[in-house]
Amino acid sequence: MPGSDLLASELQAKRAQGLRTAVVLAVVVVVLRYLPLTSGWFIFSLPENFAYDTVFDYAAPESPADLAIIAIDDHSLQALGQFPWPRDLYARLLDRLAAARVVAFDVLFTEPDRLNPQGDALFAAAMRRHGRVVLGAYRQPRAEVSAGARASLPTYPLPAGGPGPLKPIQPLNFLGPVPLLAEAAAGIGYVDLEPDRDGVYRRADPLRMGYDGRLYPHFAVEIARLVTGATSEQIVEQVPRGRLTLPGRSRPLPLTREGSLLINYCGPPGTVPTYSFREVLEGKHAEALRGKIVLVGATAAGLFDMRPAPYRSHGRKFFGVETNANLVNSLLHRPPLRDASRSLAWLALALVLGVGGGLLVWSSGETLGPLLGLLLLLVVALPSFFVAF
Repeated sequence: MPGSDLLASELQAKRAQGLRTAVVLAVVVVVLRYLPLTSGWFIFSLPENFAYDTVFDYAAPESPADLAIIAIDDHSLQALGQFPWPRDLYARLLDRLAAARVVAFDVLFTEPDRLNPQGDALFAAAMRRHGRVVLGAYRQPRAEVSAGARASLPTYPLPAGGPGPLKPIQPLNFLGPVPLLAEAAAGIGYVDLEPDRDGVYRRADPLRMGYDGRLYPHFAVEIARLVTGATSEQIVEQVPRGRLTLPGRSRPLPLTREGSLLINYCGPPGTVPTYSFREVLEGKHAEALRGKIVLVGATAAGLFDMRPAPYRSHGRKFFGVETNANLVNSLLHRPPLRDASRSLAWLALALVLGVGGGLLVWSSGETLGPLLGLLLLLVVALPSFFVAF
């Protein structure tokens, strides 16, 4: 019948147009995902961040064997007084930690000790006795720091192939420890981390390229350098190829296109063994801390050192010192995470799934087609997102 033939012809034309639209959309999405400027687009970052958070939220915690945190907690503040504390307290703590492998202070010492005129000298002497102490520096984005404060910051050599994907930074903004402490430290690194757009910390910049042509290391990288005995030349050797190298690792740590390192968290809050500053100062936990990589940092509520982590089931509550401990653990021990969202293999898979979904939707019946497309999404597309981990 002419009417039924016309209807079938219109339906066939509609399906052909729908299939062409589906193919074009799949190609456009894949091309946009590959472009560097589109990496932060909501349409891409939302499902990627959801996958990242979900995987970590359901993963079994793995407490690191050689890391520990000494917490400046409420219990310690009640016993030792209002923060900031005089530096001789840290000197006494270091003497208690003589057997620790490395001690890193996730605390800023950017001004002289105003509570005890001899405090800085005592703390510096304790650092020299220990010999394996790392201090933190801070970046003030809108201020230039005095030359004396900048001079204490270490730099790594620029590899022959250039800075690779590392982000540029203004080194005039770095505020380091006071010179007396900086000279006594075995390492200094910036403690700054930048969250993703939703405020969650999933990545870190292990190195930043200064406008002065030098590389500046992160706090965690300086810790890893001391632990492994690596030279700065070894660490940056493969940076032009988007990789960070550390002795003892079977393969380099991949960097993202933006020069960041994905943090491979070991577990929710409390996974890294944590001890109270006051208790360690009293001589407790000495054996538990022997040979450990120790990070000292704030967990007291009033000190506001919070860095939200992927763990939705824990309200994303995470302390800054825990984030840095997880970054150290990622550098030294955890399997490296690689951002494969723009690799050719995953983009090819996305293109195949997009085209396949269009074929299913528009080449089948009005009811069966969408159901088959949804089945493809649930059975293949979404699981492949999580298999990437």
